[in-house]
Amino acid sequence: MFRLLIFTLYMAMGFSQDGGVGEKSSPLNIPASFAGTYGELRSGRFHAGLDFRVGGVVGEPIYSIDDGYISRVTVSSTGYGNGLYITHPDGTTSIYGHMHNFSPEIARLVKERQYETESFNVNIVLDSDVFPVQRGDYIGNVGNSGSSAAPHLHFEVRQPDGSGPVNVISAGYFEHRDDVPPEIRRVNFYSYEDSTGLVQSELIKSFRGSSSKPLRVSDKFYVAVDAIDRQRGTPGKLGIEAYEFFLDGESVYRFELGDYTYKEQETFNSLIDYREMVRSGAVLVKSLVEPGNGFTSKITSANNGVFCLDDEDVHQVKVVVEDLDGNKKVANFKVKRGINASEDTLKYERALPWFAPYAFARKGVKVSLPVMSLFRSESIEIDTVDVCGEFYSKVWQVHNPEVPMKSAGRISIEVENLPDSLRSKAFLGYVSESGKVSYCGGQYSDGVVSGRLSSFGRYCVSVDTLGPKIQPRFTSAAAIRRGGQMSFTIKDDMSGIGNFRAEIDGKWVLAQFDRKYHKLWIVLDEEKVARGCQHELVLTVKDNRDNISTFKYNFKW
Repeated sequence: MFRLLIFTLYMAMGFSQDGGVGEKSSPLNIPASFAGTYGELRSGRFHAGLDFRVGGVVGEPIYSIDDGYISRVTVSSTGYGNGLYITHPDGTTSIYGHMHNFSPEIARLVKERQYETESFNVNIVLDSDVFPVQRGDYIGNVGNSGSSAAPHLHFEVRQPDGSGPVNVISAGYFEHRDDVPPEIRRVNFYSYEDSTGLVQSELIKSFRGSSSKPLRVSDKFYVAVDAIDRQRGTPGKLGIEAYEFFLDGESVYRFELGDYTYKEQETFNSLIDYREMVRSGAVLVKSLVEPGNGFTSKITSANNGVFCLDDEDVHQVKVVVEDLDGNKKVANFKVKRGINASEDTLKYERALPWFAPYAFARKGVKVSLPVMSLFRSESIEIDTVDVCGEFYSKVWQVHNPEVPMKSAGRISIEVENLPDSLRSKAFLGYVSESGKVSYCGGQYSDGVVSGRLSSFGRYCVSVDTLGPKIQPRFTSAAAIRRGGQMSFTIKDDMSGIGNFRAEIDGKWVLAQFDRKYHKLWIVLDEEKVARGCQHELVLTVKDNRDNISTFKYNFKW
């Protein structure tokens, strides 16, 4: 009975190890359950594939979904961690991310390359004749490497031209059936005013669901929705395929994701309510279509998604979200004109057109933005602010952190009272409301620190003079002998870990690093470290401002 239940669930999710609608097999030989799906809203991007759940443990075998060849293998402490890429005859590439380990023959290649380059991080590009694979071949095991919050397989497929990811469900790779409707978690109404040439908006009200009581709104307004898809057998908060907003039965805005491109995704922060994401972390799709929005082929709208009222009647607003299988969720509202938009208007002549470059220079700071660095016209404000703390410059407020940037600019800040001995330790810092400084890179030259400006906010010059912390996780040499490895916590509280090097008896040895847990470990390899002998480990860790910490340890195993 239990096996029958598992098989029923497996087929209900539409995967078959013998091949599905598109003659592709599942990458895992277990019932399909997702923690994330294509199009799920993430911070600054869409999720590009499927996250397969594995019950919170590593080790589930992974198989190639189709014939092809392994074209790339990566190892990193971030991103996909242990990642494997397979190129198929149709030109697409399937990707398997956050793996625990590779199959033995691939693992040998990776280890050889790591020792050749004396680097844990590797990016190996392979020709088609090195590692051919067939559909269903074993390639490794599920893990939690890289930027992964829990054990799972990140699986995606990229277009032959590399322009973007394939929606493997809608493309028919696997048969898929879902009868669970999406969930609407929040709908926000915003006032809208643009008579000055600058958009001004304020939150009117936020709802958790439908409301029958008429809401007083401004003559012009727009809406934003926080919605997720649901599927049986998983608590995952999954991706929505289409969003549509109606006024009295007429569509004002519709966005349908389809297969998006990486070029389109560069304007993701214009598609969402960026201000709300900064304030609360919630990601809402808004009806307002800004000039810099790059999803124009996927959006149909009237009045750029702005709702317009010209009478005193009660009107109907409907919000509809739809998943890939056509399941819909609807929220209904009544609105009536009755409030004024903000009177705190800005002068049009101070506005920077969204497509224009920008340069600002004042004693102590220079800021430049390239063309089309904004999503809509803005009145850029830059000035000093008083913040408690120890800084080596004034603290500069560069516009509003709730305004997204499409392209990064440059910022240069003049230093104050910076000793010559600290020039190499100086960096650009982002200053939070509480005064905490976050590292933003940058380089010192001729009295200023210059670097990339990727978001608006408060910036200063600070320094990092402390080396990383190295803390052994083992208690004794006996523990090393029993386990055959030694592990450490390495952490840098300011500029972050830059690189590390482990040597035993003066020779480089492979040390692996999981950045999210600050964990570095060395598996003792008999081919590299002789048993029954006395050895000396020297672990050197450097941060991003070249502060170095060293740990030495003598052991026998």
